[in-house]
Amino acid sequence: MRFWRRVLIGLPFLLLVLPTDSRGEALRHGQGLLWRIEAAGVADSYLFGTFHATDRDIVTLPTPVAEAFARCDDLAFESVLDTAAKRQMTEAMLLDGGQSLDRILGPDRFGAFAAAARDHGLDPEHLKGVAPWAVMWMLSLPPEELARQVNGAKVLDERLQAEGAARGKEIHGLETVPEFLAVFDGIPLAEQGRLLDATVALHPKVREIFARMKRAYLARDVASILALTFEVQGGADPQAAQSFMDRVITQRNHRMAERLVPLLGDGNLCTAIGAGHLPGDEGVLHLLEAQGFRVERIY
Repeated sequence: MRFWRRVLIGLPFLLLVLPTDSRGEALRHGQGLLWRIEAAGVADSYLFGTFHATDRDIVTLPTPVAEAFARCDDLAFESVLDTAAKRQMTEAMLLDGGQSLDRILGPDRFGAFAAAARDHGLDPEHLKGVAPWAVMWMLSLPPEELARQVNGAKVLDERLQAEGAARGKEIHGLETVPEFLAVFDGIPLAEQGRLLDATVALHPKVREIFARMKRAYLARDVASILALTFEVQGGADPQAAQSFMDRVITQRNHRMAERLVPLLGDGNLCTAIGAGHLPGDEGVLHLLEAQGFRVERIY
């Protein structure tokens, strides 16, 4: 049980690496990780795009980001990761009704998945009762990153949340865990299986893809992360990939932006969400601009 709870903490990394726009450089707000959010009559707030990983270079905060989080009284994250939330996430990733991953995929596809799982240090027999969307996340990370998370290392968002709570800052969630999990529960199992097939096909390149995305993230080049993802997702079922992207990125962008509005109205708020949620015409930054906030890139 501890294994699955640790695994689910980093799940939102999957949401970072899905494409929202193939135009790359033309992506609105595609450059920059830390943005000042200004509203009349209140102290400035900040929005930081994260990379849901434990890598040392990722979790070491740049000075402008550290200074912003030190100043803010309140912090907002995609979800509040308390004990109850982790329990809910653990339960949701398990298949029910007598379903199993090997039956969903069939012998040949499960065989390909099993080979990739073993290369990740995972026992495919132990994963037969796990939903395809959850297994897809596990295989989207290099084995070393997955092992760190399973062994208790905190991803960047979780570190920021824990440090903020320890300093007495008020913590806000922009969506509930049931809302987050409903994104995945609503995807038909057959569609989840096709997305898992694409992840398995990319498995030999997982370290290379992670390294390239890490370099782009450290360069604050969110547009290149999304362009790379568009490139590597080429083998996926286009209809399934588009449907999944609409669920996990676009719809959640609108929900998070809506719930940020009253928090930003009080000022002095620091928000940390996956970098993939920031850019684009339906990214959180532009949605906040449409609500009358002024956004300015700081870092």
